[in-house]
Amino acid sequence: MFGFSLGRKVDLGYRTNLWVVIASVFVAAAVWFHSGSLLTGAALGGGFFLAWALTRELDPLNDLSAFVAAAVFLIFYPWYDSLDLGVIFLLLLLLRLISGICGSKPTYADMAVLAGITVYLVYSRGNSLYLFLLSLALFLAYIRHGKGRFLTIAALVSASLSVSAAIVLPPAEAGLLNRSLPEILAVMLPLSGAGLILLRQRKRDRAVVDDLGNALAGKWIRLSVLYYLAAFMVLLLFERVSMMTWFLLFSAIAGVVFYGLFRPSPGMRL
Repeated sequence: MFGFSLGRKVDLGYRTNLWVVIASVFVAAAVWFHSGSLLTGAALGGGFFLAWALTRELDPLNDLSAFVAAAVFLIFYPWYDSLDLGVIFLLLLLLRLISGICGSKPTYADMAVLAGITVYLVYSRGNSLYLFLLSLALFLAYIRHGKGRFLTIAALVSASLSVSAAIVLPPAEAGLLNRSLPEILAVMLPLSGAGLILLRQRKRDRAVVDDLGNALAGKWIRLSVLYYLAAFMVLLLFERVSMMTWFLLFSAIAGVVFYGLFRPSPGMRL
């Protein structure tokens, strides 16, 4: 109950994990050589790995979709500016909280880490939106893990803080909300379409095995996917993060959708 349970070990004995680590190091070295900047190389190598990790949460049954997402992320290298790691890590942990892919129920340590990252983002970015995202995730976790006292109190406290912060520090109108309606529709409609395809693909999923070896119903993965899509759209409307952060978050969706549309049929050999 007290240990941190949202971390996932990258077991290098598992071939795809070894491949992504090798690929991330190769990407970092190649970008460093091309750009002449060690920091840019490290950021792109880390972004490659994070795109893969984020996609594994959205599509845990298919190893290759995460590599497709990481490859899509690299396409945007010419537009690299920076990566908002706090935003990416928060979404990654909240997806694990909702789906239960780690195999354990939420702990006090989980809540402390999530609250710490959320508070940091609220004050460093001057946007109370992150408290809303935490509250929504805790509400879904309350549905997912059962209506116990611990999650009930956590969800109520988070919701109360979210409402209070929204009054004192309203969500910044820094994203698409400041653009014209045609511009908003040009971004949101294709994203909504991709999101619907993603959710439809997840309906075909069988049970997933969590990190402790127990069967995990596909509906909980779909719930975390639904949360990711909602969080992405809310962030697009009300927050301004780096362009490369948007590309990374979008790559996770694109990788799963592309792989799902073009993967070989079960009877076809690669």
